Amino acid sequence: AYVARLAAHAPQDVRVGRRDAEVIVTTPWSLPSDMPPLVVLLDLHRLDAAYELAVMQLVRQRPQRMIATSACIATAQSVAQWLNIPPRHTYTFAPGDHPYPATLTLDTVDVAYSDALVRAVIKPAYDHIKAAGSDDGPALLFVSSRTQCMFAARELIARLATDPGGIPMLADPDSVAVRAHSPELGHLLRQGVGVWHPGFSASDRQLVEELCAAGIVRIVLCPRETMYTLPMRGHIVLVLGTQYMVH
Repeated sequence: AYVARLAAHAPQDVRVGRRDAEVIVTTPWSLPSDMPPLVVLLDLHRLDAAYELAVMQLVRQRPQRMIATSACIATAQSVAQWLNIPPRHTYTFAPGDHPYPATLTLDTVDVAYSDALVRAVIKPAYDHIKAAGSDDGPALLFVSSRTQCMFAARELIARLATDPGGIPMLADPDSVAVRAHSPELGHLLRQGVGVWHPGFSASDRQLVEELCAAGIVRIVLCPRETMYTLPMRGHIVLVLGTQYMVH
């Protein structure tokens, strides 16, 4: 199928060539003037003002078929009614419905937002990683921002240094670290900790993905905005700072 990307900043030939496209990938800010027979709305749980306005325009034009997907939300029936989707065609799943067994744990820390908060939550996070083991897959840690991500990585390395036999690390870390273009990432990889965020080059992100998939790096830290796009899976997932989560 011929796929065209429709965006306000796209070249003119791309916007014109979309007339022959079978699939159009667009954003709420660049909707096509002619309504396609099938409209797929992704990530409705991330609905903002611009997305809501675009959806309202689509609903008014009444496409032949509309499919909407979302993470678990408490107002699924209301959203379906807003989209003119009959109740019999609405499927919702509870947050506890997992295709695999999962255990959820919540630890609270009474510390104001600062570096002290990250320093405080690293200890229970490390204890959970150590208890879960590393044979079944890596541990993914989501932190509030890129800056806090790097700070948390350094705090985690300090914790690893005080417990040498706690979590198995790289057998030959130098051979892995030299492949990183970022000196800071190379230093972290030498300690057996990976960091994945858009601030690194594509090659560095791919390196972390490969090391994670191969089981060489057992701990990967990521900023929270990558939760929906991270191309990695973890045996244990920790969210440091749930006060920033948006439902």
